[in-house]
Amino acid sequence: GYSGCIFRLCAYKCYKMKIYFAGSFSGLTPNQLKNIGIKNKLYSYANDQQQISLWGNKGLMLDSGAFTAFTKGIDIDIDNLTLYIKNLNPDYAIQLDVIGNEEKTWSNYLKQKQDIPNILPVIHYNATDKHIKRVLNVADYVLLGGLVPYAKDKPKLMKWLDYLYGKHKLVAKKTHLLGITTQTILERYPVYSSDSSSALSIVRYPSSSKINIMKQKTKHYTELYEVGIKPIIELEHYITNLWERRG
Repeated sequence: GYSGCIFRLCAYKCYKMKIYFAGSFSGLTPNQLKNIGIKNKLYSYANDQQQISLWGNKGLMLDSGAFTAFTKGIDIDIDNLTLYIKNLNPDYAIQLDVIGNEEKTWSNYLKQKQDIPNILPVIHYNATDKHIKRVLNVADYVLLGGLVPYAKDKPKLMKWLDYLYGKHKLVAKKTHLLGITTQTILERYPVYSSDSSSALSIVRYPSSSKINIMKQKTKHYTELYEVGIKPIIELEHYITNLWERRG
């Protein structure tokens, strides 16, 4: 009963849903990625500065690299990051969040927002109501993070998202799901954008019989990447049309 019906109570402008391609497409330049159909790319400040310079600022969502910092013990200087964002002027930039520390995440957001008014805030999985409300009070476009560990546990993931979209009425905001492009999730919630590296599965898991067959038929990774990219682009169109039909 929750899916879909509650969202029709909120009349909001329809947008073209965007899926940002994340991850490293080894062997291909940013221009080659654009040539095979990728229009929106998520790059990390912590890992991808060379690729970012080649891609440019259009169609770019810049991630701070907070997850890399968290997992590898790397310090990201917030002032250097903020200056980098100001000089680059990407379509969108994600705040420097601190995994496991919503107070520091919030203070970082306020600090960066002084110089970058449209910096995107992050609400992590299991955030407190206090943090959710203060983010929603000041931002029209919010990112939902910490979801990837629950991608295969849909009941748990949906319980959290139901709570956000229901009690906190995220239908009135633009939302981005970090690392989630699961079709059933995108069908259930009116997501403005999301990202994932699922298009890379075609070359990440070569043991698959399907991929082995593809490798026999192709001579270059470009063709393999195109096979991985095509269903993501089709999903983007399908989800856009689905929510337009729902009104």
